Amino acid sequence: MCYPCLMDCENCKQKYLYCPSCGAKNLVVRDDCLECGLRFTVEIKEASRRAWEERTGKSAERTGKPAVTSMSKEGK
Repeated sequence: MCYPCLMDCENCKQKYLYCPSCGAKNLVVRDDCLECGLRFTVEIKEASRRAWEERTGKSAERTGKPAVTSMSKEGK
C-alpha cells in the first residue's frame, strides 16, 4: 500500500479510464470523455475495470476502501 495516495498512481486502485473512442485518459469517476464527449456506459466502465485487473493482477473490489487504512507498519 502506498502513502500518500497519488493521482498518477494506480497501485492500490483504478483511477483512470481510457476512452474506447479516442484513447484519452479520464478519471474513472467521470461520466463522459473530456476529449470527445463519449458517454461512459456501465459496460465501458466494466471493460475498463477488467482491463485494469488484468494489467495489475489486482481486484477492483478494493476500490471502495481508502488507499490508506492505517499508518501502522504492521503487515509489511
